[in-house]
Amino acid sequence: NVVVERLWVQTWLTSDVRQERAVFQIRSPEESIRIRLPKGVPQARVQVAVDGVEAAKSIRDPGQIVLSLPPGTRNRSCVLELFYALDPPPQRLGLATARLQPAQIDGASPPRRSYWELALPTGQHLLTLPREMTAEMDWDAGRWLMSRRPALDEQQLQRWIGPSRQEPLPRSANFYLFGGLGQPPALDIVSAQRRLIVAAPSGAILQ
Repeated sequence: NVVVERLWVQTWLTSDVRQERAVFQIRSPEESIRIRLPKGVPQARVQVAVDGVEAAKSIRDPGQIVLSLPPGTRNRSCVLELFYALDPPPQRLGLATARLQPAQIDGASPPRRSYWELALPTGQHLLTLPREMTAEMDWDAGRWLMSRRPALDEQQLQRWIGPSRQEPLPRSANFYLFGGLGQPPALDIVSAQRRLIVAAPSGAILQ
């Protein structure tokens, strides 16, 4: 079976796209692994890399791809990266509600340690914290409203798991970080535009 030692999911969520990067630190005795994609991801547009090198993939069943692991990576720890994009959750009156799940490796163990980094545009904020993952954030009173900042930033997360170097997400984005132990990650989110939060009586605190 595939052992998932670490997992980092990075989601850039705008009104136009959900752009995602799923990074797995794995150990596998198999020559190939099957990966299930989130619903709505075009299989042909998925990019895959192993230890920073683009890897061959094939399309078998709807919503799945099969990845051939390089011979030198079998039975040793390696870093698998997936890049994909899909439609964002629908918004209604400035509110977006969704349950987000990343790509998953069929037959793999739950990740021993996982982080999910969520980035929203400047004017969009998270209203609720997910129940299945722990908020890895600290309070920050340095802005015009009380807010939270991630305990680890993008660079620290990259050093933690060791993926390829990519262009960073916009620094102006609102970042949120959640962690989990020994369970598949999932995020139940509710986000809103800033103008709605400020207009509400509870708009003194932004999550």
